[in-house]
Amino acid sequence: MHIFKQFKFNLVSNVSANFLQMSNSKILRQRRFFYFFIFTLIITTNLMGQSPSNAFASLPEPPETVDATTILQRQIQGLGFRYYWATHNLGSETLEFRPTEASRSVIETMEHIYHLCVTVANTLAGKPSLRPVAPLTMNAETLREETLQVIAQAEQWIAAMKPEDVQHKAIVFQTPKGTQSFDFLYLMNGPLADAISHVGQIVSHRRTSGNPLESGVNVFLGVKN
Repeated sequence: MHIFKQFKFNLVSNVSANFLQMSNSKILRQRRFFYFFIFTLIITTNLMGQSPSNAFASLPEPPETVDATTILQRQIQGLGFRYYWATHNLGSETLEFRPTEASRSVIETMEHIYHLCVTVANTLAGKPSLRPVAPLTMNAETLREETLQVIAQAEQWIAAMKPEDVQHKAIVFQTPKGTQSFDFLYLMNGPLADAISHVGQIVSHRRTSGNPLESGVNVFLGVKN
């Protein structure tokens, strides 16, 4: 009888131990799956956030409210849309094209636009812009992606602002001799308008070089038919 009880106890103990081991193994697998899922989600989200190549392929519907922030946001969106299609499918010949020896090439104009967009984004973020700017070493494809990313960041900053916040912003340039500060309204007729003008130059240079803007791009409606 004592032997039977001992056998029964050992059997129950072994079964319980095996059950716990199986349960722990199942929990471990579930935890591994959960961590793998979270890791994959984080990586995917970061990759999506780093590739805004389609962010400005079309314009969203106009906002219901018209105020200082939505007007500026729409102008930034318009810049993104125009830049997206002006720099879409640029060949090496177009990138190096310049109408005269004294003119900027298309790739040099893209670099200038990048710095202008950085100034816009820095101003909305409340950060100074460095002058003189550092030379860029990016290739054309990376430069285009980075510029679209900066424009998207500028749009996000203005979207998070209230209309009354605009008057407290200023353009600040950090130079070796110190800082210079300018009224926020200079952002409108300065870097932002300048960037849009240079995008128009790229469109013109494309046409002259024999690589015109794709048909169907409607800059008024913000769509491509």
